[in-house]
Amino acid sequence: CMVAGDPDDPSAAICGRVSEGSLKRTADGQSHVHVLKQSAISKVPPLAEHELPVLVLEGASDVAAALDLGLLAVGRPNDKGGLTEAAELLRGRDVVVGGENDKKANGDWPGRDGMDTAAKMLADSATSVKTCMPPQTCKDLRKWVQDHGPSATDILDSASDPATGDILPT
Repeated sequence: CMVAGDPDDPSAAICGRVSEGSLKRTADGQSHVHVLKQSAISKVPPLAEHELPVLVLEGASDVAAALDLGLLAVGRPNDKGGLTEAAELLRGRDVVVGGENDKKANGDWPGRDGMDTAAKMLADSATSVKTCMPPQTCKDLRKWVQDHGPSATDILDSASDPATGDILPT
Protein backbone atom coordinates (compact mmCIF):
# COMPACT_ATOMS: atom_id res chain seq x y z
CA CYS A 1 0.00 0.00 0.00
CA MET A 2 1.00 3.60 -0.54
CA VAL A 3 -0.05 5.75 2.41
CA ALA A 4 -0.55 9.49 2.77
CA GLY A 5 0.56 11.39 5.83
CA ASP A 6 1.87 9.82 9.01
CA PRO A 7 2.74 6.14 8.33
CA ASP A 8 1.51 5.24 11.84
CA ASP A 9 -1.80 7.07 11.36
CA PRO A 10 -2.36 7.61 7.60
CA SER A 11 -5.16 9.75 6.23
CA ALA A 12 -5.48 7.74 3.01
CA ALA A 13 -4.02 4.71 1.27
CA ILE A 14 -3.80 3.18 -2.18
CA CYS A 15 -3.89 -0.61 -1.89
CA GLY A 16 -3.35 -3.20 -4.58
CA ARG A 17 -5.16 -6.01 -2.77
CA VAL A 18 -7.90 -4.60 -0.53
CA SER A 19 -11.01 -3.42 -2.39
CA GLU A 20 -13.60 -3.62 0.40
CA GLY A 21 -14.54 -0.12 1.58
CA SER A 22 -12.52 1.68 -1.08
CA LEU A 23 -13.64 5.03 -2.48
CA LYS A 24 -12.72 4.12 -6.07
CA ARG A 25 -10.29 2.21 -8.25
CA THR A 26 -7.14 3.93 -9.47
CA ALA A 27 -6.99 5.13 -13.08
CA ASP A 28 -4.94 2.09 -14.09
CA GLY A 29 -7.57 -0.19 -12.53
CA GLN A 30 -4.98 -2.12 -10.52
CA SER A 31 -5.45 -0.58 -7.07
CA HIS A 32 -8.07 0.87 -4.73
CA VAL A 33 -8.20 4.30 -3.05
CA HIS A 34 -9.13 4.25 0.63
CA VAL A 35 -9.86 7.50 2.48
CA LEU A 36 -9.24 6.83 6.15
CA LYS A 37 -9.83 10.37 7.44
CA GLN A 38 -11.86 13.26 6.10
CA SER A 39 -8.68 15.38 6.07
CA ALA A 40 -7.48 13.27 3.12
CA ILE A 41 -10.07 14.98 0.94
CA SER A 42 -8.90 18.49 1.84
CA LYS A 43 -6.43 20.51 -0.24
CA VAL A 44 -3.70 20.17 2.40
CA PRO A 45 -0.69 18.31 0.96
CA PRO A 46 -0.81 14.80 2.41
CA LEU A 47 2.96 14.29 2.61
CA ALA A 48 5.02 15.75 5.41
CA GLU A 49 7.46 18.50 4.52
CA HIS A 50 11.00 17.18 4.22
CA GLU A 51 14.25 18.81 3.13
CA LEU A 52 15.24 15.74 1.09
CA PRO A 53 13.59 14.39 -2.07
CA VAL A 54 10.73 11.91 -1.77
CA LEU A 55 11.67 8.40 -2.87
CA VAL A 56 9.15 6.64 -5.11
CA LEU A 57 9.67 2.90 -4.75
CA GLU A 58 8.09 -0.38 -5.78
CA GLY A 59 6.60 -2.20 -2.81
CA ALA A 60 6.15 -1.81 0.91
CA SER A 61 9.46 -3.41 1.97
CA ASP A 62 11.48 -0.84 -0.02
CA VAL A 63 9.42 1.98 1.52
CA ALA A 64 10.06 0.55 4.99
CA ALA A 65 13.82 0.38 4.30
CA ALA A 66 13.82 4.03 3.16
CA LEU A 67 11.81 5.15 6.20
CA ASP A 68 14.29 3.33 8.47
CA LEU A 69 17.03 5.55 7.00
CA GLY A 70 15.04 8.73 7.70
CA LEU A 71 13.95 9.25 4.11
CA LEU A 72 10.42 10.13 3.05
CA ALA A 73 9.09 7.50 0.64
CA VAL A 74 5.92 6.39 -1.11
CA GLY A 75 5.34 3.02 -2.70
CA ARG A 76 3.92 1.87 -5.98
CA PRO A 77 1.87 -1.34 -5.79
CA ASN A 78 3.83 -2.80 -8.73
CA ASP A 79 6.24 -1.71 -11.45
CA LYS A 80 3.76 0.60 -13.22
CA GLY A 81 0.79 0.90 -10.84
CA GLY A 82 -0.47 3.96 -8.97
CA LEU A 83 1.36 6.51 -11.14
CA THR A 84 -1.59 8.84 -11.77
CA GLU A 85 -2.18 9.14 -8.03
CA ALA A 86 1.55 9.46 -7.32
CA ALA A 87 1.80 12.35 -9.80
CA GLU A 88 -0.85 14.27 -7.87
CA LEU A 89 0.56 13.33 -4.47
CA LEU A 90 4.07 14.45 -5.47
CA ARG A 91 3.12 17.65 -7.30
CA GLY A 92 5.76 20.32 -6.62
CA ARG A 93 8.11 17.92 -4.84
CA ASP A 94 11.64 16.78 -5.65
CA VAL A 95 11.55 13.02 -6.22
CA VAL A 96 13.93 10.12 -6.74
CA VAL A 97 12.36 7.09 -8.43
CA GLY A 98 13.94 3.78 -7.44
CA GLY A 99 14.24 0.80 -9.76
CA GLU A 100 14.84 -2.90 -9.24
CA ASN A 101 17.33 -5.43 -10.59
CA ASP A 102 14.77 -7.99 -11.71
CA LYS A 103 15.76 -8.56 -15.33
CA LYS A 104 14.08 -11.65 -16.78
CA ALA A 105 15.69 -14.36 -18.95
CA ASN A 106 13.73 -13.09 -21.97
CA GLY A 107 15.25 -9.59 -21.55
CA ASP A 108 12.22 -7.95 -19.94
CA TRP A 109 13.23 -5.72 -17.03
CA PRO A 110 10.08 -4.60 -15.18
CA GLY A 111 11.90 -2.89 -12.29
CA ARG A 112 14.00 -0.68 -14.58
CA ASP A 113 11.22 -0.08 -17.10
CA GLY A 114 8.76 0.77 -14.31
CA MET A 115 11.30 3.24 -12.88
CA ASP A 116 11.66 4.89 -16.29
CA THR A 117 7.88 5.02 -16.80
CA ALA A 118 7.37 6.53 -13.34
CA ALA A 119 10.10 9.14 -13.92
CA LYS A 120 8.48 10.22 -17.20
CA MET A 121 5.00 10.33 -15.64
CA LEU A 122 6.17 12.39 -12.65
CA ALA A 123 8.22 14.85 -14.74
CA ASP A 124 5.18 17.04 -15.45
CA SER A 125 4.10 17.42 -11.81
CA ALA A 126 7.27 17.08 -9.71
CA THR A 127 9.77 19.93 -9.31
CA SER A 128 12.62 17.58 -10.20
CA VAL A 129 12.93 13.88 -10.97
CA LYS A 130 15.99 11.66 -10.62
CA THR A 131 16.32 7.88 -10.82
CA CYS A 132 18.28 5.42 -8.71
CA MET A 133 19.10 1.74 -9.17
CA PRO A 134 20.47 -0.44 -6.37
CA PRO A 135 23.88 -2.05 -6.90
CA GLN A 136 23.76 -4.93 -9.41
CA THR A 137 24.21 -7.45 -6.60
CA CYS A 138 20.96 -6.32 -4.92
CA LYS A 139 17.43 -6.77 -6.27
CA ASP A 140 15.99 -3.70 -4.58
CA LEU A 141 16.47 -1.00 -1.94
CA ARG A 142 15.51 -3.34 0.88
CA LYS A 143 18.24 -5.81 -0.08
CA TRP A 144 20.75 -2.96 -0.59
CA VAL A 145 20.09 -1.68 2.93
CA GLN A 146 20.08 -5.19 4.38
CA ASP A 147 23.34 -6.34 2.74
CA HIS A 148 25.40 -3.14 2.50
CA GLY A 149 23.97 -0.66 5.02
CA PRO A 150 24.09 2.48 2.85
CA SER A 151 23.21 5.79 4.47
CA ALA A 152 20.43 8.02 3.20
CA THR A 153 23.18 10.19 1.68
CA ASP A 154 24.68 7.20 -0.15
CA ILE A 155 21.31 6.42 -1.73
CA LEU A 156 20.56 10.01 -2.73
CA ASP A 157 24.10 10.51 -4.04
CA SER A 158 23.57 7.62 -6.45
CA ALA A 159 20.56 9.33 -8.08
CA SER A 160 20.97 10.26 -11.73
CA ASP A 161 19.30 12.25 -14.48
CA PRO A 162 16.77 9.86 -16.07
CA ALA A 163 17.48 11.23 -19.56
CA THR A 164 21.26 10.86 -19.48
CA GLY A 165 22.12 8.57 -16.57
CA ASP A 166 24.52 11.24 -15.28
CA ILE A 167 24.92 11.28 -11.50
CA LEU A 168 23.38 14.49 -10.16
CA PRO A 169 24.12 16.26 -6.87
CA THR A 170 21.26 16.15 -4.36
